[in-house]
Amino acid sequence: MTMEQKQQLRLKEKYNFKKEEDGSWSFEYNEKKAFIINLFDPINIKIITPFVMRREQLGTISKIVYEGMENNLLDREELVNFTKFSIEIIGNMLDKRKMGSPDYFVNMIYQDIKTKKDDFEFMMVLSDIVSMIDKSTSNQLSQFSESKMTAIHNAYFEIVLKGSGDSYMISDTGVIQMLTRIEEDDPDPQDEYNLADMTPINREEI
Repeated sequence: MTMEQKQQLRLKEKYNFKKEEDGSWSFEYNEKKAFIINLFDPINIKIITPFVMRREQLGTISKIVYEGMENNLLDREELVNFTKFSIEIIGNMLDKRKMGSPDYFVNMIYQDIKTKKDDFEFMMVLSDIVSMIDKSTSNQLSQFSESKMTAIHNAYFEIVLKGSGDSYMISDTGVIQMLTRIEEDDPDPQDEYNLADMTPINREEI
C-alpha cells in the first residue's frame, strides 16, 4: 500500500471521507457532515483559480511552520497565518447549497481546535481537512484538459471581478468572521467569481 493509499484510508476511517454520487466529496467532523464543492458545476468553475493561488500560499507557509516545529523554532506569526489561510480555504470550499451557510461548521471546527493544547495536534486537524479538499479538487481537476485549465485561468485574470458570496477569516481577536461582499447590481452568474471565497491549488503538488 502506497503512502497516498494509506492517507486515503486514514481520512476515510477518521472523517468518513468519500466521493458522493454527483462527483463531489464529503467528510464528517464531530459527527457533522460537510460537502466539498463540485468543480464540474458551472457555478463553481470560477473559484478554481483563486483556490489554486491561496493553496500555493498555504503550502509555502506550511513548510515554514513544520520546519520550525521540527527545529523547536515555531514562528507564532506563521502559525497564525497557517490557521487563517486554512480556515479561509475550508470555509470557502464547502458547498453552501448542500450545507446551507457553512459558517456554523467553520466555527465548530475552529472553536474545537482552539482548545487543543498541542500545536501539532491543532495543525493536524486543519491539515487533514485541507488534505481532503486537496484530494477532492485534484481528483476533479485531473479530468480537466490543459486547454480547459488555461482558459479558466485566463478568464479569471481578464474578467472584471465584481465579487460575490461570503468569505471567512479569523479576526485579530481570534474570532471567525464572515465577510459579505456587497454588489451594486446583480452580476450574471457566468461573470462572477466567489473570490471573497478564497484561493488555490498547485495541481503538480497534490
